Amino acid sequence: MPKVKRSTGDQLSHLVSVFGEQIFATDGQVLFCRACNTKVSTGKRCLVVQHIQTAKHQKSISRKEMGVQTRIGSNDHESLMIGNGDTNYRLEVMPAHQQPLTAGRKSQFSMDLCAAFIAADIPFWKLDNPHLRMFLEKYTKEHVPDESTLRKNYLPECYEETLNIIRSEVHGKKIYVSVDETSDIPGRFVANVVVGTLISDRAGKMFLLTTEILEKSNHTMIARLFNDAMNLLWPNGVRHDDVLLFISNATPYMIKAAAGLKILYPKMIHLTCLVHAINRMIEEVRSCFPEVDRLVSNGKKVFAKAPSRVQKFKEMAPEVPLPPQPVSTRLSTWLEAVAYYNTYFAQVRDAVSGFACDEAASIEIIQSLLSMPYIKEQLLYITNNFSCLSRAVGRLELDNISLSKAIAVIEAVQLVLRQVHGSAAVTIKAKIDQLLSENPGYTTITKLVNILLHEEKTILLSDIEEELTTDEVALFAYAPVTACDVERSFSKYKSILADNRRRFTSQNLKMNFVIHCNAQIHGY
Repeated sequence: MPKVKRSTGDQLSHLVSVFGEQIFATDGQVLFCRACNTKVSTGKRCLVVQHIQTAKHQKSISRKEMGVQTRIGSNDHESLMIGNGDTNYRLEVMPAHQQPLTAGRKSQFSMDLCAAFIAADIPFWKLDNPHLRMFLEKYTKEHVPDESTLRKNYLPECYEETLNIIRSEVHGKKIYVSVDETSDIPGRFVANVVVGTLISDRAGKMFLLTTEILEKSNHTMIARLFNDAMNLLWPNGVRHDDVLLFISNATPYMIKAAAGLKILYPKMIHLTCLVHAINRMIEEVRSCFPEVDRLVSNGKKVFAKAPSRVQKFKEMAPEVPLPPQPVSTRLSTWLEAVAYYNTYFAQVRDAVSGFACDEAASIEIIQSLLSMPYIKEQLLYITNNFSCLSRAVGRLELDNISLSKAIAVIEAVQLVLRQVHGSAAVTIKAKIDQLLSENPGYTTITKLVNILLHEEKTILLSDIEEELTTDEVALFAYAPVTACDVERSFSKYKSILADNRRRFTSQNLKMNFVIHCNAQIHGY
């Protein structure tokens, strides 16, 4: 009678029974070595024997044997003697059913190591450091994989795991999408996509879904990026009616892209970031007071990389803090700097007057500005009438602010500006009216707030162009009105793409970035 050929699963099970289930395991497709945390070639029985005799396998056995207390016959561990008679090792292992193995029999330790390194923004090449490798192997009793092994085998797995968690979190929920773009250090156009869930009684969870390098920065590329991101989120079919809100900046190509996307996403409201609107108002204030703007700018330069001037300033004005360093991308810090010069005008003027004007051009400029007869009055005018803009930015950037409170912040700013007098106030008031009228979704959002608060009974659901249901309207109670989350992600992006990490491929950069920004969902 001819021999019946065994199936692959039977052959692997036989090898496990021959060599011991404490050392090997199988899922019916591959043979996995528990000691080395790797799969073993099983074309022939001799290949398994060769693996057992390798230095790597024996080192793994020794490492585990050194790290486990000897408790032969206990309920928690089993003791196994392995070797060739001349050299034997006693291996303490957990029972086979208690040892965690990942899908595909990949090492769970390597998966966790990969995710932890990315979450902590530690480059994989740090594993080439022999001291770090010895430390990890000594205290984890695990084989530490090479940098290339993590990058090629485990990085894609961690990325897919992250995407699957995001998909499970948004499953069955309505979402908002936020998109913004910038240019990175190499000069490429980079766009990030953030998605978040809409929940009626609290702020929903937010996730960075993807980052892409764009060929150009225009409405076509943004619309394509949006659709690709939704296909990534819903690979089995995009749920167009589940996208209720799209937040972006107010650039013309973003508005044009959103107008085209509304054809595919009929319930989507496009709102341009309200913090961007306030920042543009602050820019208008700066343009109305060029001397004050020069004062803030040159005051920053005077003390930059000048420890001798810093020391002299502290000696002359010990109770006065150093002038603030406003950030060009956070215009509210400009107003904070104006408030500083208004408060400490006399002390700063006296201290700076003692600096030698030939040391730097900025010193001569700031001395000239501080001696102008009307500069103090301008500082006082800006501080008293436009500090509300800085406070509004801080409130709108809060994570758990409700939609009604966010709209109330904007309305409070409008009310304050209506009471301000002067030619500059007229310009600023016209600017805020223009910005809000050009915001495509602001009117709709204010209608939703009135419906939620039941303030104006004349506003009905039928007045909403997007034809939202009552349940969908309720989900807007904590809807965001800013693109702050996606803007913060650019800071993390620039941190990952440091000067000594410019050899990323675009795909590996995306996978690293998505895992890093969503590290909290892995528990890191």
